[in-house]
Amino acid sequence: ITRLIRLGALPPMKGRIIDAEDKSNLATRLQTYTVSNLLPHPLEGADTFYPPFDKDKLGEAGVFQDLFLARHAPPEERELFELFFPAEDAGLNLNQGMYGRPSVGATVLTYSMRGALSEIFRSVSMENSVYVAGSFIGGTGAGITHRLIAGLTHEKPGIKVFGTFYLPWIKMPEKADEGAITNHLLDCNMRHGLEYFSVETLRHVKGAVLIGVPKDAEADPLVGKAEVKKGEVGELPHVFHLIAAYGILKMDELGVSDQVNHAVYSFSCDSGDPHWLYRQKWYQPAGFTHEPTLRDYYYKGYFLALLYRWLESEHMQKEIRNAFKWYGSAKAIGEGLKATIENHAPDKNDRENLIANLAKSWNARRLQLERAYRYLEKTIKPPSDPPAFITALSDEETAGGLSALRLAAVRDALGKGIQRSGKTAKTKDLADAIEERLAEVFWNRLTKG
Repeated sequence: ITRLIRLGALPPMKGRIIDAEDKSNLATRLQTYTVSNLLPHPLEGADTFYPPFDKDKLGEAGVFQDLFLARHAPPEERELFELFFPAEDAGLNLNQGMYGRPSVGATVLTYSMRGALSEIFRSVSMENSVYVAGSFIGGTGAGITHRLIAGLTHEKPGIKVFGTFYLPWIKMPEKADEGAITNHLLDCNMRHGLEYFSVETLRHVKGAVLIGVPKDAEADPLVGKAEVKKGEVGELPHVFHLIAAYGILKMDELGVSDQVNHAVYSFSCDSGDPHWLYRQKWYQPAGFTHEPTLRDYYYKGYFLALLYRWLESEHMQKEIRNAFKWYGSAKAIGEGLKATIENHAPDKNDRENLIANLAKSWNARRLQLERAYRYLEKTIKPPSDPPAFITALSDEETAGGLSALRLAAVRDALGKGIQRSGKTAKTKDLADAIEERLAEVFWNRLTKG
């Protein structure tokens, strides 16, 4: 979702992430998608994780039973706890997750709704609709998802809840350590979770998408299960994540037209046609006459990243500074870029700081965009039909030397320059305005050839 928002394929959103493992490789990658303090996180709020319990209270040990039992708890309280939870669950370290035990996840969430997670319920109560993404297979997702949805609708009756819920899509190592999550456990969780969903949770949901691997496609190169390697915890790129994101758009469209009510959907796709998602229509901004596809957004990200790589380069940074010297000229950078910098930093010292900060911002923006479109390349491969102007720009960059096409794009974007205003007073705001102009050049060239 974060990557697709950055490309523009999804609209701006607010995100709240519930997970105990806020120090894992995956969590770190998501939290640091900002790359730089000059650039905010594309998914507002996603740079903060919300553990489903009070970490300060549990400490590093994170023992599950310590949430409910004090050290000198009366015997009857211990007996009651032991009635519901076996000894192996009581000692679980919640800082590492819920170990595939939905009963633990559900109990922890219920305990924390008025405590550690109160901020989430408070923020969601101000929205008219919410989209819940989770799974029915692990401990955190399978345990928390149902209670979370019930809690949201209780907190704000009438709120529209949509969701994407994963069925088994990963394959655990065959030889698992004692107490580790197994494929059998995931399958059992899924079966119980689906039953509870259909009997209880579905009545709280306006529309939902279920995503999972059919039994006859577990080894399929496109939609087959992602293998989890022993000892490795990180991101697993998969086409399902793109489908889940696409489901957000489709659910929103159906929800706006009120065609859904407690409805459940799924997707089908041809594994021999990995590019089908590229051909689908994705987010269409207000006032946009063109109906953008994911292919269009892929090449928009590629186009912007290519220009940023050129603008932030040592050669261009030198040319930009030379343009302001007594013998300098705007020939190598374009009158629009020179005028923009002059308008926002007439003073020489301020200008040097602005040029340096713009270079940092361009670098951060390029890294974000590359992370976004390269994820598409990993999961469904690059589109096979680049627009002619993209091919020409790529060929120019590969050849090195003259940068006539890239310079022309910047000239077209900035025209006579961007005037300083309250909306462009800060480096980030100015960089936003420049990117908006560059994106307009992309869409004009794409739609007009």
